[in-house]
Amino acid sequence: YGNGSFGNPKSYSLGYDVRLYSVTVGNLNKDSWIDMTTVNYGTDNVDIFLHM
Repeated sequence: YGNGSFGNPKSYSLGYDVRLYSVTVGNLNKDSWIDMTTVNYGTDNVDIFLHM
């Protein structure tokens, strides 16, 4: 929010047998909002969460 505070926590299900290998947080699509990606070992996929 620009004042050093955080919003309310959000919870997301990544699915069954997902084991996170890596998490990246940043402004990935240059829209001024924080985005997140996860690399999942158990399912061999990548999840992208925009506008967190």
